[in-house]
Amino acid sequence: MLRNLRKDYPYNKIHQVQDIRDIVNSRVRMYPDYPVFKLKQKVGVWKEIMPDTFKRDIDTLGAALLNAWEANVPDITRLNSCPRIAILSETRYEWYVSFMAAANGLGIVVPLDRMLGAQELITMFKRAEIDIVLFSEKYRKTIDEVAADYSGLKVSVCMEDFSKLNPDESSISAYQKRPIDVNGTGVLLFTSGTTSKSKIVMLSQRNICSDIMSMFQMCDMGIHDTFLSVLPLHHTYECTCGFIGQVFSGACIAVGDGHTRMLPDLNDIHPSCLCIVPAILEKFYSKVMKQINRNLFSKTIFKTALGLSNLLLLLHIDIRRTLFKSIHNAFGGNIRLIFMGGAPADKNVVKFFNNIGIEVLQGYGLTECAPLIAVNRDQNYRFDSCGVPIVGCEIKVFEPDENGIGEFIVKGNNVFLGYYGDEAATSAVFDRNGFFHTGDVGYIDKEGFLHITGRKKNVIIAKNGKNVFPEELEFLIGASQYVKEVIVTGEEDKDKNDWYIMAAIFPDMDEVKAKLGPNCSDADVKNLLEKTISEVNKKLESYQHIKKISVRDTEFAKSSTHKIKRIA
Repeated sequence: MLRNLRKDYPYNKIHQVQDIRDIVNSRVRMYPDYPVFKLKQKVGVWKEIMPDTFKRDIDTLGAALLNAWEANVPDITRLNSCPRIAILSETRYEWYVSFMAAANGLGIVVPLDRMLGAQELITMFKRAEIDIVLFSEKYRKTIDEVAADYSGLKVSVCMEDFSKLNPDESSISAYQKRPIDVNGTGVLLFTSGTTSKSKIVMLSQRNICSDIMSMFQMCDMGIHDTFLSVLPLHHTYECTCGFIGQVFSGACIAVGDGHTRMLPDLNDIHPSCLCIVPAILEKFYSKVMKQINRNLFSKTIFKTALGLSNLLLLLHIDIRRTLFKSIHNAFGGNIRLIFMGGAPADKNVVKFFNNIGIEVLQGYGLTECAPLIAVNRDQNYRFDSCGVPIVGCEIKVFEPDENGIGEFIVKGNNVFLGYYGDEAATSAVFDRNGFFHTGDVGYIDKEGFLHITGRKKNVIIAKNGKNVFPEELEFLIGASQYVKEVIVTGEEDKDKNDWYIMAAIFPDMDEVKAKLGPNCSDADVKNLLEKTISEVNKKLESYQHIKKISVRDTEFAKSSTHKIKRIA
């Protein structure tokens, strides 16, 4: 599934930055008249934050925190002290200021998941050895509980009190001159999993800046773009690509009400770009397709328009935004580009949006790589791939099988320093040649595009030694209209000394009832799903066949980026 492949497509010209302070300073210098943020005040009312205001707020908070920190540490350690600053808040302007104030000369930033409870956060505070916490009023009670159990906390500031901070000019000057170690730890990020088992990724500012510069050499965004932020900021995908990267590019970040009120915000601010995960795009797709398929007339009109559009594109005439204006208007009318990552996407969904004039560019990354490793480009992409390696990033397939499938290994300036406090885990993921072993399995096609088939730890090894990738089976099963969510696992068959493959399915009961009737029994539902699995099995080799299913009456637990947690 190939579209617009240009091997000779040149990289975009960018400006160079050494650290995150450089990114802020270059924004003020290069794009002083273009807002960094638009903050939602109420429906239809957005407040602009200009670059000089953003920088002043960063320096004010940074200087005030430096004063508070130095008042709480011994004299002998003041000059070289490097506190760890946690951020616990919903997405809001003060979160962005907090991150930059911490990174631009104060210490090490530790973004935290605001959905976690006090006991989980206490574990995280202890493991990361947090010195300072910046939090919003919503989480005051949680922070009080943490502080009661964790004695290492020296400075605690509520975001609602930021306006009261008023350091003098000498303090601001001292903060601005604080040295930044671009190669040392700049950010600590907890991976997914329970807080006691999760790893803590150490990223340097060099990692982050390298990743951002590579990203914008390959993807075109800038001063005329407005980017709507919807994903949680403690994830490096949103933080690097949707926040720091947009400060670098000159784009404006619109801060609305999050993914739960995404559609109203789209129609209020009319953004041009988004960073989302496949689950969100697939919800968009489902809503659009329900409207298209509501009757024969609407289906015919759409197919006719699509055929006309594709014919005109062959003649280099693009009227997609006119032909599909009603669909564009449903998403604010101005979306031109969607970056998508975090999980594999349905190529048919990606193709659909590209066909109507909204470019969807899939990327691939991990927290350990700051996060971007590969990305599709606007004139060089495949619908069924997560892209080509970013500039300066070397990617290989380790020990490929007869089909060219193996583990992706990576080397580049974006690759992390290691896992904090866990030398054994760090050693386990780096080989003697300095390549980071990602744990993701896939292949690289002859044109250099990456294709992910699954996670190494999820692979099921059949009795004949063949590898079965659960994610591939989940993709096929999930294509059914009757399946809302699915997880495929290998289960032990002790009698046969073998493993069999089973699928746990959360059905789409609206579609099921439309097929079977509103009073269908549990047995009817299971029978329909078993027939669905039988159809899937016809597309598979015998060793891949799903032998058993279970039907769930509740959704699977998910992360804050809408990914199903495979292990509860």
